[in-house]
Amino acid sequence: MRAMTPKQVEVAASRDPDNRPLSRIPIGTWRDWEQRRATPDQTARACLTVIARDPEGVRRALDPPRQ
Repeated sequence: MRAMTPKQVEVAASRDPDNRPLSRIPIGTWRDWEQRRATPDQTARACLTVIARDPEGVRRALDPPRQ
């Protein structure tokens, strides 16, 4: 078995329906928010509030339609 290149790993992961990204927010941004080096803007705060109040509803809303 040959090892995959990093690009091949990325392509394979992006095509895997069970490996959807959990966030479009860069990890550095999350870290800065958690460590209070930065604060989310108004839009981000609103999104985070919705996610906190109804995470399953958000998950259902973001799931692609099943065919």
